[in-house]
Amino acid sequence: MRLLLQEGIELAQRYLPDLVVLDLLMPDIGGIEVVEALKRNQTTALIPVIMVTAKQFSSEDREQLNGHILGVVDKADFDQGRFLNEVRRAFGKLAAREARG
Repeated sequence: MRLLLQEGIELAQRYLPDLVVLDLLMPDIGGIEVVEALKRNQTTALIPVIMVTAKQFSSEDREQLNGHILGVVDKADFDQGRFLNEVRRAFGKLAAREARG
């Protein structure tokens, strides 16, 4: 599984997606580690990330992710409208960043 996640990080570095939707809890690696890998790399650092999780965020989780993700969507209370609002917000930030040049 770790190989697939590393491949996902490498694909993000190669193709620079407009948005990454990521689960906080994954086998063999945590979503926080993936976010940190994306943010450490200059080519992927500005890609917006939306975290989807069934886990309650601890204060430590929030501290680690502070400023690195755009939003959090709870799987237990998944709301399609809220998720779509997070996606729209991500694309709005992307458009604003591109307009600044």
